[in-house]
Amino acid sequence: MHRLGQSLGLALLLAGCSAPAPRPAVPEPPPTPTAPAAPAAPAATATVAPPAPLVVAIVVDQLAAWLVSERIGSLPENGGFARLLREGTYVKELRYAHAITDTAPGHSALFTGAPPSVTGVFANQRVLRDTGAAVSILSDPDSKLVSATGVGAGPSSSARLLLAESVADRLRAAHPDAVIVALSMKDRGAIFGAGSHPTTCLWFDNKASDFVTSDAFASALPAWALNGSTTLRPSKTASWQFDNSSWIETHAKVKDRAPGEGALAGSTQSFPHAISDSEHPELAFSVSPYGDEAVVELAIAALHALPFGKQPGLLALSLSSTDYVGHIYGPDAWEWWDNFQKLDRELARLLSALDAQVGSNNYAVVLSADHGTGVLPETRGLAGARPWCDAPTPDPFERSCVAGGRIDLSKLVPELEAAAVRSVGRGKWVLAASNPYVYLTPAALALPADKRTRLVKALTQTLERHPGIESIFPRPVPAEPCPPPADESLAALVCRSFSADAGELYIVSRPGWFLETGYVPGFGVNHGSHRLHDRSVPLLARAPGRIPAGRSITSPQSFAMFARTLSALLGIDPPAQAFPAPTAIEAQIP
Repeated sequence: MHRLGQSLGLALLLAGCSAPAPRPAVPEPPPTPTAPAAPAAPAATATVAPPAPLVVAIVVDQLAAWLVSERIGSLPENGGFARLLREGTYVKELRYAHAITDTAPGHSALFTGAPPSVTGVFANQRVLRDTGAAVSILSDPDSKLVSATGVGAGPSSSARLLLAESVADRLRAAHPDAVIVALSMKDRGAIFGAGSHPTTCLWFDNKASDFVTSDAFASALPAWALNGSTTLRPSKTASWQFDNSSWIETHAKVKDRAPGEGALAGSTQSFPHAISDSEHPELAFSVSPYGDEAVVELAIAALHALPFGKQPGLLALSLSSTDYVGHIYGPDAWEWWDNFQKLDRELARLLSALDAQVGSNNYAVVLSADHGTGVLPETRGLAGARPWCDAPTPDPFERSCVAGGRIDLSKLVPELEAAAVRSVGRGKWVLAASNPYVYLTPAALALPADKRTRLVKALTQTLERHPGIESIFPRPVPAEPCPPPADESLAALVCRSFSADAGELYIVSRPGWFLETGYVPGFGVNHGSHRLHDRSVPLLARAPGRIPAGRSITSPQSFAMFARTLSALLGIDPPAQAFPAPTAIEAQIP
């Protein structure tokens, strides 16, 4: 396995990445009583301050490195991905240094340069110790939802539990006037890019069926958000239909409605997919390309309404449609391919809007992903669906060639409780299970050391009897320092996935197996493993005059490159807790 960060990488190429400081204009001489005032200097020679840096950070949810490597060449030359390839540098593989490859841990790692053991963001959900209820990792009981109708009830979401400094926090500290806007279909997609004090932070709320924020960030939605994308909403979007069946048939390895594909919210497993007339329009809208279109519409509205290009700016977009579509249908489905084509078109539309608003040379784009994905277990029996299994060398992304399946962790809780009672006697010992952790009750945590050791052993043995579970890692108490960043052993990756609020047992699944998503039980696919198909993502970076065009970096790089590249382009120091980059990289960035 390659050692992370040994090649010079993208950041080495960022020499001169900060916007030059504007030169002060030379004042004209004042008029004198005996001479007329000096004429104004011609416009051609007037000193004009260069535009303030605008950096656009894009996270495509569930865009695995292996998917981009194999499929980006199928997209048209006039699309967004092809333009980023032509005008920027392509890093084929960023590797996360943690095992819990989910949306919240991935986004927090990207924008802080640090793993969950540092950020405190150890999963998409956390379990409340007093009730055993699972809530969003960002749920804040002291915050309230803010929608188009005003401030509503709580709890809502905030960055309160984020323990590490983000790029946006650094930018705000360095430039109090900076414009910081973060947009996503998910709160966990928007908030980590926004930091604690954004100009605007918006995400889509299913209950409101619209974009919202929290009073942790604002007391009302901005006018440009209320007017910027009102036509792209669940109630106004009839259905999802594919654009080009022949293009999909040429590239997809499976037929439409392949085995294992799900159907969410009363929808169907094949095109067209009803949205406005579906059982739950807000869910059907999310599981379609139109969620990304709505986010891009809002981004374009923000570009027109806010002083991007005049003040330092960070526009952070998390595009969630690929994740939702991938979970329900899998990465080989017709739906995935149609969404991929539409995503490419939306990226091109966004770049064109940026060209028009601030000028093609006056902004930078850094695109990556929060995690990767595997494939549907059912594809193992489909001819040609797993070409890596026929390759003469091992798959570099560790994709499975064996039979796999789905693990419904909630169904294992009664079995775990029974094993606990047999081990240490009557009582309530297992609080809950939330992917990929098992939580113990306060009574279990208060057991004498010998009894607690016996309890953990019994639970571990029970879990490891499941055909899909490979191993169990107990959370060290007290916490132990994790190995250095270059260590990619499973123990190191799991160590960096734990934080103080995480569960007591970490579950590692076998190759081809994954923990059930809960979206459509028994269907679809999930990520979350330590294997490289889940842990490796691409990076595309474009900054004219600052990042070389048409280059690629093939050696694996640290995930911290994302935060460090954003920081370098913004002319600020990287977040304090960001994993270090090679000394040569830092020396090249003024």
